[in-house]
Amino acid sequence: MANEPPPPGGPDLTPLTASGSILPPIPQHDPWGHPGLHLLAPASLLMRAAVAARNTTQMFKKAERLRAPVISVGNLSVGGTGKTPLVEWLIKWCITHGHKPVVLSRGYGETSGGTTPDDEAFILRHEYPGVVRRADPDRLRAGTSALEDKSRDVVILDDGFQHRRLARDLDLVCLDATVPPSRRHRLLPWGPFREPCSALKRATFVVLTRVDQAPAAQVDAWKQIALEAAGVPVLEATHEPLAWTVWPEGKREAASRWYGKRVLALCAIGNPSAFLRTLDQMDLQIGATAIFRDHHLFTPDELDEAQRRGLSKKCEVLCTTEKDAARLDPRARWILPVAVLRISFTIRTGREILEQRLAGLFARPAAGGAT
Repeated sequence: MANEPPPPGGPDLTPLTASGSILPPIPQHDPWGHPGLHLLAPASLLMRAAVAARNTTQMFKKAERLRAPVISVGNLSVGGTGKTPLVEWLIKWCITHGHKPVVLSRGYGETSGGTTPDDEAFILRHEYPGVVRRADPDRLRAGTSALEDKSRDVVILDDGFQHRRLARDLDLVCLDATVPPSRRHRLLPWGPFREPCSALKRATFVVLTRVDQAPAAQVDAWKQIALEAAGVPVLEATHEPLAWTVWPEGKREAASRWYGKRVLALCAIGNPSAFLRTLDQMDLQIGATAIFRDHHLFTPDELDEAQRRGLSKKCEVLCTTEKDAARLDPRARWILPVAVLRISFTIRTGREILEQRLAGLFARPAAGGAT
C-alpha cells in the first residue's frame, strides 16, 4: 500500500514540505491526487465563472502588436507541462535560422532586490548567454524596450497563453500527456487547470509533452480532446535525458555517467513524478527522494537533512533538475556529489508543419506596432 513504510533498505519516498518537515507519502508524488481536494470543487466552479467573464471581456479589447513576430508558449495548467524546454527548442530554431530572439517572461520568483532566483532565467542565461531576456509583468513594455535594438527580429513570449494584452502570431499550448484526462474539468483550486480545455480554440498548435511517459491510450485521449476543443494540429513531444552537469563546477558528463547507481532525487518542480520516471528510465536506482513544493527555495538545513537521508539509504549522488539547480544554496554543506540533469526536447510528430509556420513568420513583411 502507498502509505506503508518502505522495506528496510528500500527507497525512502517520503517527501519534505516547504518547511522541511515530513509529510505522509503521496502516491506517485502527485500533488493533485489527494482525495481531500474534492472538497474544493465548489471553489473550482467560481474559478470557471471568473475565467469565462475574463475571456468575454477580452473579446472587446484589442491586443497590442509589437514590430516583430511574437511566438507564445503557454499552457492550461499551473507548472510542470514542459514549457521551458519548448522555449529552448524555439530559441535554438531561431538562432539556427539566422534570427535574434528576445524572450519575454513574467519573471516567476524574481523580486525587485533580485534576492529570489528565477529558475527559467537561470537555464537560459547559462545555455544561451547571448539571448536577451526581459522579465516584466507588462510584456508590451518589456517587448517594446527589447526591440529598440533593430537586429532583434522575433519575440518568444514565455507563459503567454493567458496574457492576452499582447498580440501573437503563433500560440503554442503545452499539455502534459502524463496527467489523467479525467482531470481536465478540474480548475484551480480543485485541480491544476487555469482554464477549461475549450480555451484551446485560441491556440495555433497544441503540444502534447512527455508522450513517452504516458500510456498510448492516454496520449490518444488527450489528442482527441485537443482536436475536439481546438481543431488545430496536435504535436507530440518527448523529454529525453541529454547529459549531466556537475554542480557547481559546470562540467558536463554523459547521460550514462551514473548508470545503475543508487541516487537521491531532489526537486521542487510542478511535476516531480516526471523527473522520477526519467531517472528510472535511465536505469538509476532511486534510493531516496526529497520533494518540495514548486519553486521552493532550498535552505542549507533542508539540503543537509536530504543528504543525510540519502546517505542512510546508501545513495551515491544527489540528482536534481536544471530548474532546481538555480535554487541550490552554495552555503550548504555538500556531502554528496550533485548532478544536474540536462533534458533534450524532441518533437516526435508534427515538427515539419511547425517549422513551416515558423519560417512563414519571416517570409512576409513585419507587422506594424509598438516600436
